[in-house]
Amino acid sequence: MKIENGKLILESVICWDCNGTREVVRHDPCPYNWRPVNRQPGRICPKCGAKNKHSHQSIGSHKEQCVRCDSNGMMMETLYDRPTNADWATMYPQFRFEIVSANRCADFNESFLGLGIFGGITDYRDWRGATPDAVKTELDEHIGTSMGRQAIGWVNKDTMEVYLDIAVILLRDGWSAYPIKHKAKA
Repeated sequence: MKIENGKLILESVICWDCNGTREVVRHDPCPYNWRPVNRQPGRICPKCGAKNKHSHQSIGSHKEQCVRCDSNGMMMETLYDRPTNADWATMYPQFRFEIVSANRCADFNESFLGLGIFGGITDYRDWRGATPDAVKTELDEHIGTSMGRQAIGWVNKDTMEVYLDIAVILLRDGWSAYPIKHKAKA
């Protein structure tokens, strides 16, 4: 994953299911899975030795071809993947941050769900009076080292254009960073 000319380029990566080996190990479940074991003391499952219906175990394993990557060990990235730390280190300097102050607390979507945000923190510290250098240092520490968000949140999925402008809103109890979604030029 990389940014070239303001657009996100998706690359092929090692398959996360088979880890590039082209084969996956599948476990064979107990044929009596989720069936209750007789309630008499000392009774166990005849196949896997489970003592109740919640403790059945696999009774073996077998290897089969990986269907996620069609057994070639590589797969294409999607917009629902997050960039690796190495990729993010080259992408992060391209973003431009605009700092704005707001006289409000973080709402539920910002502080608990993280809906629509590029990054953020709720540390119950009043960030509204912070200097731009302090905010930039905080951004570098919190967002600059690794990106935990999927690319779909900061990329236009139709044109693959990356929203490089980020609005950082300083709040009474933290800060939130939102991608600024520009209208497509007609």
